[in-house]
Amino acid sequence: MIDLHVHILPGLDDGPKDEDAFLAMARAAVDDGITDVIATPHHMNGIYETPPDDVRVAVDWANDRLDREGIPLRLHPGHELAVHDRLMETLRSGNFLALGGAGRYVLLELRDPIPETFDRLLYEVRLMGFLPVIAHAERYPTFQREPNRLYRFVKNGALVQLTAGSILGIFGKEAQKWSLRFFEHRLVHFVASDAHKDTGARGFLMTKAYQFLAERYGPAEAETIRDNARRLLEGRPVFVEEPERIRVGWKFFR
Repeated sequence: MIDLHVHILPGLDDGPKDEDAFLAMARAAVDDGITDVIATPHHMNGIYETPPDDVRVAVDWANDRLDREGIPLRLHPGHELAVHDRLMETLRSGNFLALGGAGRYVLLELRDPIPETFDRLLYEVRLMGFLPVIAHAERYPTFQREPNRLYRFVKNGALVQLTAGSILGIFGKEAQKWSLRFFEHRLVHFVASDAHKDTGARGFLMTKAYQFLAERYGPAEAETIRDNARRLLEGRPVFVEEPERIRVGWKFFR
């Protein structure tokens, strides 16, 4: 299983603070059935700047440490890149890491409220040849109030990642409700943990989330989303269904 959004590199952002905490996270990932992790430290969010070379060095160190400990987990470099005023300059300069360290998939953390200018920005990102992945879409109040803005972004080429903990209700009823509504309306392409710790709400929870989706929507639906993460890591096109507009006020619990 692939987890494409994890804060696991020690000392780079608000993930583990030291080597012991990193190793605890790595063991927890393996226990959850994860074989590969894309390390996505925050970048350019006003608090953290994590230069690409620093991330690559940290990933190389981490993989060497995992090998020496006999932990069967492989890390790959990436960024959770904040949408900021100079995002296009950042993309043009190459001062960022796509998911997996290369390729076209770029994990974006939006500001909330999401500005109306994001439509134009999304167009420009796509024009540059990148495939934007909106991180933890279910947790933005803007999308909870105006879900069809997310529909519009997906129609215009954005991809969407949900958080495993949100699917399970750990981030509250609203985040869970919108996770499921987005899933039911073909607006979801990836599930990831956004893990910062080895246990608790900021742990991995990936197996439970996929089990929840499989039980609710069928194993094939869950497996498609699971397979998309591998497709992304391998640089292949992901499976995208035609999105459906959300009828606001529709009762989602069956």
